[in-house]
Amino acid sequence: MVSASVVDRGFYAVRPELVLRAAAVFAISSSMLEKGAKRLHSRAVAIQAGKEAGRWGRHQRSVIVQYCEYTQAGGSEYLLPWQELVEHRSRYDGQEGISSRTGNKPLSTITRVSVNASAMQRARTMSGISIAELSERSQLPPALLQAMESGDWPDVAESTAEAVAVCLNTTPGELFAPLEALRANAETAPLSGGTPRLRSVILAGVFLAALAAVGLIASKTQTGAEFDTEFVGTQWRVSIVRENQNIVLPAQTLELFANGGYLEFKDDGVLAFNWVNPGFLAVLPENFDWRLTDRLLRVKLNDVIYEFSLGGDGEKLVALDSTRSYKMTMQRIGASAIAVVTNPADTAYASSLSSTGPDALVGCWRWSNGMRIVVSGNGTANNGFGTGPWSAVAAGEYVIDWPDIVGNITLAVNGQSLSSFDSLGTASTAQRLEGNAGQIVGTWQWDNGGVVTMSANGSMSLGPFRGAWKRAQPGYKFSWPIVDTIAVSKDGQHLSGENQFGAFHATRLASCY
Repeated sequence: MVSASVVDRGFYAVRPELVLRAAAVFAISSSMLEKGAKRLHSRAVAIQAGKEAGRWGRHQRSVIVQYCEYTQAGGSEYLLPWQELVEHRSRYDGQEGISSRTGNKPLSTITRVSVNASAMQRARTMSGISIAELSERSQLPPALLQAMESGDWPDVAESTAEAVAVCLNTTPGELFAPLEALRANAETAPLSGGTPRLRSVILAGVFLAALAAVGLIASKTQTGAEFDTEFVGTQWRVSIVRENQNIVLPAQTLELFANGGYLEFKDDGVLAFNWVNPGFLAVLPENFDWRLTDRLLRVKLNDVIYEFSLGGDGEKLVALDSTRSYKMTMQRIGASAIAVVTNPADTAYASSLSSTGPDALVGCWRWSNGMRIVVSGNGTANNGFGTGPWSAVAAGEYVIDWPDIVGNITLAVNGQSLSSFDSLGTASTAQRLEGNAGQIVGTWQWDNGGVVTMSANGSMSLGPFRGAWKRAQPGYKFSWPIVDTIAVSKDGQHLSGENQFGAFHATRLASCY
């Protein structure tokens, strides 16, 4: 049934940020979508990235409903209400999207309200009901309710607010406020709040979108083919600063953007990236690529495509993104700056190694998880995120003591689940198996299958492995020491190993370059 607050003219003003918010909360990717739902998602991505003009998508209700059918998750039968993607009435300009298809009338909108997350959490706690019970009563998906309480879903449709208030035996005015009371820039600040998992999902998209929007202005005057030969293999130090001060971002995000990372244009249109070390770049997926034709550079980062003209001195490049909200600086790195491996392993060196020699581990390896590991003859190993010592413990057997994995843990309001984000950029979740709700102490089933016990003395265990946790604001912090036990094959070309996260294998690379 259409909400009474909806004025139905057939086409609705869909706010792109709401679509991307739903994609993050319900783990929706473009690859799983079809037909109208896929078009709605692609349009939202394009508008949000500045690739297409306008502020809203223009879609019929049936298409919006189709998109929301992909929000069934976590075993819940309830879908995100279609109104949750539609713009608030007073924030639509009344002009965009008008055409003969709409009967030359403005797009339809709804009434949205601001969520008072702490008031909603307090009311639910006082009512003595869980998120799952509230979901059953309101027929709203638990992921939406959890996002509302955590601040990840800061404004909702009036119909959603009414359903929640009724189930909590209160009035909408106790839990929600008129949307006009929000800061004017609230919907443009997706990183200003929320759980680590949601922030990490959106953060990756924002950085890559900003990277895609940068105008690469290089100096060469040769033809495309000649310049392409020289362009392959170049590396760039990239950083981003916020130009639009109305966009609210956490200090840690601003610092991450300012510190930036390293980008390399590789052969065959391949792109590689690393946040901290230009010597250990990770190849990006196939939907990230680049092409240079007749001095026109085409960079494709997932669904975002940009084309740049080449000119200038080609050493230091500065440009604003398409929304003029961020400024990126790219500094080309010279050949001497990228030769970080002092003793590269070439084919002859690799083939001469024996697992019985003390240096059989030295060289470059491709781990089974895709990481590139460099083991140096000075007794250190680097995985692109950190450096740790290695030692031989027996003939052909070694131990690498990596830097601790550290991260943050957020305990869900119901105390039955938690989410984490670590220094390797991995977001995870866990469900409680034992222990009292409201406390992190207990036994947890991680989404990778591991069972971790958090003890009251600040220790944590995963089988025979030990880590530590402590309270922090907000939530908790944890650390895991990582120790790889490794055996090198007799021909020196392969290795197998294990740590507390399971077994792995690796193949020696012919070169470290």
